Amino acid sequence: MHEASATSPAWKRWLTTTNHKDVGILYLVTSLIFFVTAGVMALFIRTQLAVPRGTSNSIVTQSQYTQLVTTHGLLMILWFLSPFAFAFANYFIPLQIGARDLAFPRLNSMSYWFYFFSGIAMGLSFLIGAPNTGWTLYAPLTDRGCGGTLCTALGGFDLGAIGLVLMVTSITMSSVNFIVTILKMRAPGMKLKFMPLFSWTVLITVFMMLYAFPSLLAGALILFADRNLGTQYFSLPQGGFLLWANIFWFFGHPEVYIVLFPAIGLVGDILPTFTRRPLYGAKYIVMSIAAAAVISFIVWGHHMFVTGVNPLVTKIFTVSTVAVSLPFDVMTIAMIESFVKAKIKLKTPALFAIGSIALFIIGGITGVFLASVALDHDLRGGYWVVAHFHYVMVGGSAMALIGGLYYWYPKVTGRMFNERIGKTHFALSFIGFNLLYFPMFFVSDMPRRIFTYDVTAWAPWNELATLGAFIFGGAQLLLFLNLRRSLKTGAVAGSNPWNGHTLEWSVPSPPPAYDFEQIPRITDDTHTTMSHLSQWPLLIAAAAFVFLVGAVFTIIIALVGVALGVYALYGYGRERFVAEEEPGAESWPFNNVPKLKLGVWVFLGSEVIFFSVLLGAYLFVRTNVGTTWPQVDSVFNIDRGFLNTIILLTSSLTAVLGLSFANAGSKNGLLASLITTLALGAGFLINKGLEWRELFSSGFTFNPASTNLKVPATTYFITTGAHGIHVFAGLVMMVYLISMTLKGHYLKEDSTTIEHFGLYWHFVDIVWIFLFPLFYLL
Repeated sequence: MHEASATSPAWKRWLTTTNHKDVGILYLVTSLIFFVTAGVMALFIRTQLAVPRGTSNSIVTQSQYTQLVTTHGLLMILWFLSPFAFAFANYFIPLQIGARDLAFPRLNSMSYWFYFFSGIAMGLSFLIGAPNTGWTLYAPLTDRGCGGTLCTALGGFDLGAIGLVLMVTSITMSSVNFIVTILKMRAPGMKLKFMPLFSWTVLITVFMMLYAFPSLLAGALILFADRNLGTQYFSLPQGGFLLWANIFWFFGHPEVYIVLFPAIGLVGDILPTFTRRPLYGAKYIVMSIAAAAVISFIVWGHHMFVTGVNPLVTKIFTVSTVAVSLPFDVMTIAMIESFVKAKIKLKTPALFAIGSIALFIIGGITGVFLASVALDHDLRGGYWVVAHFHYVMVGGSAMALIGGLYYWYPKVTGRMFNERIGKTHFALSFIGFNLLYFPMFFVSDMPRRIFTYDVTAWAPWNELATLGAFIFGGAQLLLFLNLRRSLKTGAVAGSNPWNGHTLEWSVPSPPPAYDFEQIPRITDDTHTTMSHLSQWPLLIAAAAFVFLVGAVFTIIIALVGVALGVYALYGYGRERFVAEEEPGAESWPFNNVPKLKLGVWVFLGSEVIFFSVLLGAYLFVRTNVGTTWPQVDSVFNIDRGFLNTIILLTSSLTAVLGLSFANAGSKNGLLASLITTLALGAGFLINKGLEWRELFSSGFTFNPASTNLKVPATTYFITTGAHGIHVFAGLVMMVYLISMTLKGHYLKEDSTTIEHFGLYWHFVDIVWIFLFPLFYLL
């Protein structure tokens, strides 16, 4: 690891830090910037809707309004709420489980910078026309050939899509890191049953993120190809809106709980501190959260009741939607029971926690109405859904997260905030929030996303909602004023100003860079400053951003991104950076699995979901009514497909031989195996390239003239193209491995890197084993 020099400038620390607390602060500040940005957009939206058409309310055009609605939703959900929660996770998870840092500090830094550049891409989209289809990005409004004022702008949407890709990449890195950290790096004796609720909810949440966001990534990839290559997944009748809705909501519904669960964990840690009694039924809350996480992946169809899906399907999703509410009943009742016979100290964090419970109850009850197919048909397109959604996402989640900011502010800064300003902030926020959203239940017949209206009966409710919006928005100024003033003039906090019971309160405020002078040992009866510096995570994220922007606009910029990426990856690999594992760490149930190997397995799990969505899209359009598939061997050459299968299977064998040679200490054998595997992988891509050229020359392009070939072309090029990108990534890895093997690395006890690469390469080969019969033999 690198140590910070005492004379290092502050800017260098914040650009190159990999310390989990610094990264947490970066996430916190950046997410609050997006919070303010999205909040200002919301004020424009509410001002536009304050009065009916014909009065002086035309502050934005219809196109500008839909851009505001779309970007507000995306920023709040993806760039504020989840990153705000994971700012706390970055800072406090190692402290809560007794670790000195996250498992992969540089990967953690890189996840932040990918998040940062994803936000830059989303912001830049405003300069050339932001996405304007609503945050759900429904097809066919996102298609380049779409006509009409609600169709998305060309370049702006593509920049927004780049932001989504970078965001999902950031989330994947972060998820792998937190899973490995919590499962492998707990302090001795810190069994899973002793973990604070916040740590538990983060663990469950990152598992959900790892298997929900690949669906969004796959959907974004397909959409990007449709818009820029001419494929037609979402413009053909066999796919279209229903395909996008299935892909999006498989991500979108779990995302609600991804945002909510860390907030529940915060409330679960705050309540025992201020009620002075243990959280009632804590283990049942954990079990309920886990159950809700699993069920959340089988309820996405209730967002599609009005699309004309099979009635049997709607009944199944009605049952699963009602079922997912039951675990939340357990959580809510347990938290309410925690107040029984409690001596409550109504400090600011406790007020926000209690307020979030009350608002979440309203959001949950109003959401049950939408589980009914009949009521959903009546309410789905109106402001009832808007109100319900915000009571859950803002009321249940954001209010709790703000409470968490107050709760942990003394620990992060070493200073206490002004309690009177904090309580005023809560009172105005709670009043403003209810004035803003509760009136929307009374205009349930008002369509969503309209930018003006003629029904005068809606006007009083909209005026009240707009008043509430300005009260709620203005209240947040008190938050920033309070935190800013207290940073310099607040009373010294001490290590445990709240008499908290979790491990982070056992270290000084603010905590030292190394967290714990000695790693604590947890039992049944207990419940020198260094800074990691590395510039490579920032440069890798910047390279990815530049490359993707170039891929949309000009090849020259893309090549600059490639050059920067090669340089940054090479530097990343060469850098001596050691994140040591503490001996005796609690790591059940992975006691004998190295943390890097566990990280690779977790990452490959997300890759399984990614390719499963691509294959699911293929099956969706191929089995749909109206699809005509070419005869076997009439378009896709079986001989070329079979040759590629033999090539990849052989390359897996040579990769296994390489690991055997590495374990035996044979440098020449390892080199020969890696070079052979590289040659075979390159041969696969060359053969695939020749096949693509033959197909193009025969008229089988991304968008062939024959209607009967459009579905086969779309599915073939996107799916095999995504696989080819993975093969190319493997070749880049092998070039690096060969260069390091020439220097004598990866022999005997140092062979784990070869093993980890082999896991990735075997996965790529397995994917092709599925693709070969689906396209060439069926």
